[in-house]
Amino acid sequence: MDIRPFDWRDLPKLHTYRDETLYLNKALLLTRGPLQTLGAVLASVVPSMGIITSVAESGPPADQSIIGQVIHHAGDPYAYVSFLAPESHLSVETLPPLMNHLVAQAGGRGVLRILAELDESSHVLEAFRYSGFAIYMRQRVWLLSEKNQSTSQMGNWRSATERDLLAIRLLYGNLVPGLVQQVDPVSFDRPRGLVYYREGELQAYVELRYGIRGIWARPFVHPDVESATQELVDLLLTLPSRHARPVYVCISAYQSWMENVLELLNALPLERQILLVKHLAVKRSVEQTLAVPGLEGQTETFAFSDLEKTNVL
Repeated sequence: MDIRPFDWRDLPKLHTYRDETLYLNKALLLTRGPLQTLGAVLASVVPSMGIITSVAESGPPADQSIIGQVIHHAGDPYAYVSFLAPESHLSVETLPPLMNHLVAQAGGRGVLRILAELDESSHVLEAFRYSGFAIYMRQRVWLLSEKNQSTSQMGNWRSATERDLLAIRLLYGNLVPGLVQQVDPVSFDRPRGLVYYREGELQAYVELRYGIRGIWARPFVHPDVESATQELVDLLLTLPSRHARPVYVCISAYQSWMENVLELLNALPLERQILLVKHLAVKRSVEQTLAVPGLEGQTETFAFSDLEKTNVL
């Protein structure tokens, strides 16, 4: 299989695949729309932007080709698979070579892991497994339409600031399983959401992403909070700067109790999803021998394993 960077000659083919595109970053898709053409063009014009788009072509007799894209923001330890197309051509034979190429390109930018979101029922899951991806988390997105909106105030919620970062980290650490924390793309560089305090302690944080197509909300709410259900309902109905845009609420499996809140709002449940992760760095044991002075002038030799060294695949 021949794999090469995307260029302008592939635009007609990408346009042909527009109805068979598999999107793997739901937050980007639901808030900004399908930007695969724009992203692919930018990837060929400005490679330094971190949008990596490649084309894999098989020779005769099949003469099939697939296009894939990975997006990496400078400084992030992870990158996202943005889209693959066409979905009908994705298989355990065609996907691994393309993903290996994209992974190698992302690894050159210092990426440590690749993320992808896939519907649980997708037939492409097996192909991702063959490509070295593993399931780390399950989630479901709920849609709040324009009807689920109120003009009242947010109540006890306020915009998060840098002073809230420590409290947000503590809340996140108490709620999210350790295995998920290793791969979760939640950003702590700067807060971008709303916080709810009670008696001086942070009880809930909702991460928000705004786009022209919609708003992505991911709540982290302590289950012991009194009246947590009503507080979350009030927030979702009064999100600031909504302007009649739909709101997509992402509920992780470890906080599935919040789905009852969304049912009260008559929110529409979308397909259940899984978060797939491929690690580009692995820990290995390295034997090193050290000579240290022993008792009574003797020399003793010790070997230890340095588990902090990593290799980028």
